[in-house]
Amino acid sequence: MKNMLINGYALTHFFIALVGAVELRHLQPPRLEAHNLGRRVICYRPLRHGSPLLAIERIAGKTVLHNAGLGGSGWTLGPGCVQHMIRQFEEISHGLVQPAMPIEIVGGGVVGLMTAYFLVKRGYQNITISAALFDDLTSHRAGGLIAPVSMDNDPSVQILLDQISIAAYAFYKTIADGFNEDFIGGARMMPAYFMTREDAGFDAYIGTVMREPRDVVVDFGNGTQRPMVEYQDALFVDTPLMMEQLTAFLRDKVIFIQRKITHFGQCAADYIFNCTGLGSGELLNDDQFVPVQGHLIMLKDQDKRALDYMMLVYFDATMNEHGQRVERSFYQFPKKDRGAGETDYGVIGGTFIEGATAQTPNEQEFELLVNRARNWFGLAGHYNNH
Repeated sequence: MKNMLINGYALTHFFIALVGAVELRHLQPPRLEAHNLGRRVICYRPLRHGSPLLAIERIAGKTVLHNAGLGGSGWTLGPGCVQHMIRQFEEISHGLVQPAMPIEIVGGGVVGLMTAYFLVKRGYQNITISAALFDDLTSHRAGGLIAPVSMDNDPSVQILLDQISIAAYAFYKTIADGFNEDFIGGARMMPAYFMTREDAGFDAYIGTVMREPRDVVVDFGNGTQRPMVEYQDALFVDTPLMMEQLTAFLRDKVIFIQRKITHFGQCAADYIFNCTGLGSGELLNDDQFVPVQGHLIMLKDQDKRALDYMMLVYFDATMNEHGQRVERSFYQFPKKDRGAGETDYGVIGGTFIEGATAQTPNEQEFELLVNRARNWFGLAGHYNNH
């Protein structure tokens, strides 16, 4: 029924598009036969209800600067949040950069590594990063679209988060434009397609760092056409490559310690940046931190040149058998695993299951995801799931 509604919507708006002379975009869908479906991945986004935790407090005699709970927007907000918290840090430390000041960062994901990166660029030289793990984190698995998703923000913090989002976009644009030699190829500008402007969440960007979007009709070359909104200057971040380059940049500049921090008293430094994501819920006994489970599938044997676009479409929300709220969407990004073959290119994904854990992996979502992707691209009935 849902697919019939979507097709009806597309057909109606196609005739509107013809009348209104809306531009046509010819896009090639990814190949979605069984042998094109590679590694299946489940990840857990660190959502905090109300807003991310961007605050300073004294704990166990330490000054702790919290930067956690960014949901599915860790990469989208990361650089902006980090720069915001470093400004707060320098205000409470009297605005002076003291290179020898001991600083400990707790958390080895994108926010932790970005914090170390910007501190080093500011001149700090006595930095330790402590984390239980540094490899194969949610930060590595993230799709790569720079857009505010999977968050639950109170309107009172939205102005600050909009400013942070713009600062982060500007940072990635320096990489995409080739002006940041620390990250070669880590970010690229390319078109992104959504059903509506609200789905994109780019309102704060428009007129500041992004151009106005266009209403277009997307033609997949198989009789399926979709009315969509095109953002020509969207940003894609190669998340595994960026994590690799962040680590390489920091390797001889900071101390990495693999250990799980269970209380801030374990940290020797007086100034601590808490970038633990979901771990902050346990560290702070804060029940507003919840995991948001996501499912994605890496693609194989693709025409790489044809897939340099991004697409995100929202579908339905329901409750599953575990009593968890499931929001289903579909996305396609040109992500590539490090070390994968040249044609093993692209990723599809699109589930947001709040409160799901490793004990409730919801693996049926993988098949549902493939079906959504095939239906959206007009490929249903062409392929076999097995």
